[in-house]
Amino acid sequence: QWSVWAISEIEPQQMQIVIQKFFNRNNIDQSTIDSATENLQRPLAVLNEHLADRKYLLGDSFTVADLNVSGVMLLMQMIEFDLSAYPNIKNWTERCYSRDALKRAQSLDWALVPGKPRRGKRAIAPIFLMSDLALLIADRHAHPFL
Repeated sequence: QWSVWAISEIEPQQMQIVIQKFFNRNNIDQSTIDSATENLQRPLAVLNEHLADRKYLLGDSFTVADLNVSGVMLLMQMIEFDLSAYPNIKNWTERCYSRDALKRAQSLDWALVPGKPRRGKRAIAPIFLMSDLALLIADRHAHPFL
């Protein structure tokens, strides 16, 4: 449920901001950014409230739900979205992104991974593919199937 929620409630709005900030740099439509930012307030409030008494989305353990939703939220960092009004989200994403599995994945030489785009010796891992998100965030010891 959380995975579908994130891709239907958060991702469409954040992608509007991504498009403006990264693809329309010379012709940014600020009203699109403002509208998307406003539309994100409700789902972010829902997520923030849900995380108020939980370490992770489903309790005390990192799950595939955290993997998927934190993967969607990773774009919020890229667009420098201000999450200061959502301290529970900020704390949760810090827990998700501080996992050893993420550090290991970020240290990979993605240019040498078969089937990955060749962007240079220390290319940034593509975050838009689910398989890459699994590599970035999942702990293979806890989730050997990933």
